[in-house]
Formats: sequence, structure tokens, C-alpha cells
Amino acid sequence: MTLFLSALVLQVNNKRRKNLKVFLFVLLSFYFVNVQGIETDLRINLDKTEVKAGQPFTLELVARNPLDKTVQGGITVSFSSEVEVVEKDEESIEYGIGSKVYCVGHIYCIEPTKEMIVENWYKQWFGGEEKTMNLTLKATESGTLKIYARAAFIENLKKKHVINIPREVTDQQGYPAHVRYLSVKNVLSDDSGTHTVSSQAVLPTALEPSLAVGKVDYDKIERLAPQINPSVSFEVRGINGVMAYKYSDPFYEKLDDTLHFFGIGGAVNFSNLPLLGDVSIDVYGQRSDQGQDSFFSIDDNLQHRNINIGFQRDDLAFTVGHQIKPISQFLQKITKRNSRFSFFWGYKWSQTDIDATTTILEAGELARDEIQFKTQGAIIGLGYMQPWHKTNNEHQIGVYLAYGRLNGDYKFSSFVGDSLFGSDNFVNPTPALRYGVSANGLLTKKLPIGGKLIYNISFDHYSYTMDLAGNFGSLKEDMYNFSGSLNWVFDFDF
Repeated sequence: MTLFLSALVLQVNNKRRKNLKVFLFVLLSFYFVNVQGIETDLRINLDKTEVKAGQPFTLELVARNPLDKTVQGGITVSFSSEVEVVEKDEESIEYGIGSKVYCVGHIYCIEPTKEMIVENWYKQWFGGEEKTMNLTLKATESGTLKIYARAAFIENLKKKHVINIPREVTDQQGYPAHVRYLSVKNVLSDDSGTHTVSSQAVLPTALEPSLAVGKVDYDKIERLAPQINPSVSFEVRGINGVMAYKYSDPFYEKLDDTLHFFGIGGAVNFSNLPLLGDVSIDVYGQRSDQGQDSFFSIDDNLQHRNINIGFQRDDLAFTVGHQIKPISQFLQKITKRNSRFSFFWGYKWSQTDIDATTTILEAGELARDEIQFKTQGAIIGLGYMQPWHKTNNEHQIGVYLAYGRLNGDYKFSSFVGDSLFGSDNFVNPTPALRYGVSANGLLTKKLPIGGKLIYNISFDHYSYTMDLAGNFGSLKEDMYNFSGSLNWVFDFDF
């Protein structure tokens, strides 16, 4: 949602290359330790694989919260044929066949249950904490009893994050679920069926339980519809990157160099606000190192001129972003991902400083030119972001497009000996476009000093041509930016 996305160290000399290697090593270390090591379990244990009709058996469901903050969540189990509940937990709520629950994917639709359901809902379920559902049951019909189990979590920050199992297995209400099988013999059978076994051995290989980390299930609407509270996060980021920069004006036909730049940014992100939804406010500042260019020229009097030029560029931007929920929800249904479509607007300012020294070799004269060029104006844009994988929200990729209407100031000063020649010239308003791609993801959920660490990588292009007032000529800036940042984020609930 931020127009000026942030930065990864990329250097242009040997020293900077060494720094880049160290940075990437640290980044990848964080990734493999803190991301690849995450596991989410829903363990389902039966004390028997066979029972006689009416014979008690016990079912234990253990789920771990993979999210990084306190959330609401629940464990739900349903059955393909009739069963009786002999014992259950205090938190357990029993829904008999025909009970009214939400339709899959619709909070405004109510339908009767097609099977008996038991659900444990917890209003506080801390990250990494395990919850257990214990049931003692009796199967009343012979045959194969299918036991469907699932776990769901609602995070108070931003969106619902639902932990479920592979989509190809669904219960009779249409929700994804793990499935276990229990053979129920006729009461006249001589088989005792009393050996104890973990249900892991009963599950077919293709359905081995492996919950997806942070999976968002867009077909799932929670039965109890718990309230999602507004929340806020604060973000500070440090940026590094490189810019392929080109500049031209009436005095200098072409200047170009690869500039290293650095910057800082900060953001406040509000989630689930009444009426407004998700809103972010971002401020970003950037400064480049000095670029260099030089060339020889011959004037009309056949005098040789040696010209050495230094230049640098500063940027500042303020933006406000808002997620467009109807479009986001439509895209979520298509992509089956936590897709987000955003609109942003704001104001940007930039300044380019050029210092050129000209030596006329035949005359032994020295002249110096100073150019200061400023632009400022309103900007608007659109952004789209979605997770890399359907089963993991922690790493995302996105695109963005921004349009600006810029005004400018152009100041030229030339020093030749003790003489000063100069002019100020306003620039006619002109449009500017910026577009690019970005990727971000979680490096670690818990830092020793608090908060979490997120990486951000982007590549974009920005260009415009401006006409100086009074037919004095035109100037152009063109930039390709590759940048990255480390973002330090703190989350809070209202």
C-alpha cells in the first residue's frame, strides 16, 4: 500500500558486495530458522479402530495455534452417522442433526446441519499454545463411521486466518476436514475390536495430517461468528538500494550513473476499523550517494572542454492507503488466497542537485555550474498483493501503479571567474508514472527486543518529461530502482 517500497543492499564496488553477502546470509538464516521451521499440528487419536454398536470409544483432538498473537479459535468434529455423546469437555457445544448453522461462505445464510457436530470455541488462544478436545462417544449404527475434524483460528489483526486441512476432503457441511475411520460391528458380532491405536495409522497416505501455516479458508465462516476487534500496528523500516539514474536538461544532454541510496520510513496500519476497514498512513524519506559523470566537448571556437559532473537526488513521500474490501473479497474467491486490492493517495517531493565543473584547456579557464531542480505534487495509485502459496500467508508478492501530477522549480547558476550568470525557471505541470513489483514476508515473529521482523524487496520504474516555462526547453528524469528493507513491526489490539 505504500508508493515508495523499500530496499535491499546492492552495492557497486567490492566493499559493498561483501556487505551484501553478509546481509543476504543473515536474511536467509532468519528465513530458514523462523519460517521453514514452523509446523502446525492437528492430532487426532482414537483408542480403538473397531467397536461394537453401542460400545464406548474415546476421541482426543489436539490442535496448536500457529499464529503469533492471541486469537479466538475452535476445534470442530462431526460424524457421518449417528453417535451419542457420553462425556465431553465443559467448553464443548453439541449441535444435533438439524441445528441451524451458517452456510459455507455466507454469514447471512442459515442451514440445518446434516450430521451431529461438537465444537470447542476458545476466546483466548495464545500463539504456540495447544488446546485439547476430549470426547467419549457411542456409535449407534454398524458400518464405517467417518469422523471429520478441523481447527480454525480468527486473528484479531487484519483478517481471519483459518487453519484447515487439504481441500479435497470435506465434511457433510462442505467444510474441509481431516477424516478418520472407525469400524462399527453389529452387536451380535464375535469380534471384540478393542486394540488401541493412534489414528495416524488409519488415515490413508494421501491424507496425512499436515495443517497449512496461516492458511486462509475463504469457504469457511465460523459457527459462532466471534467479533474481530480493531487493531493497530506500528512499523519502522530501514531501506537500501540502487538506482539506474538518467537526467537531461537544456544545458546537459545526458547524465547517467548507478546511484546507491538509503532511507528510512514509518507507518501506522489500522485494521478492522468501523466503516473504514483497513487503513495505513506512511511516511518515507530517501537520499542517494553522489553520482559521477564526465565527458569532453569542443565548442564553436574549437576549444576543448573537460566537464566533470556530480549529482544526487533526494525524495520524500506521504501516503494514505485503504483496502477496497469488495474487490479484495471478489479476488479472494478467484485466487483462493488472501488477496488484497488497495487504493492510495498522497503527496511527493523530490530534489536533484547537480554540480558541474568545466575546464577550457586552451584558455586555462575554469567555470562551474550549479543546478537545483525540485518537483512536488499529488499522487494516486492502485496496489495488489497476494500470498505466494495458497497454504502460507507469510510470503507475498504484489504489483502497483501510481500516477502523479507534478509541478517544478528549476534554478541554474553559472560561475565564470568573478562573474555570476543565473536564472530561475518554473516548470509546467506534467504527469508522472511509477510502476513496479514487490515481495515481502516474515523473517521472525519474535525479536528479543519485541515486535517482529519483515523483509521487503521491490523493483520499479519512474519517469517523466517536464517543459520549462517560456519555451526554454525541457528536462527529463528516468529511474530504475531495485531496493529492499527490513521492517520492524509492533502489533496492538484496541
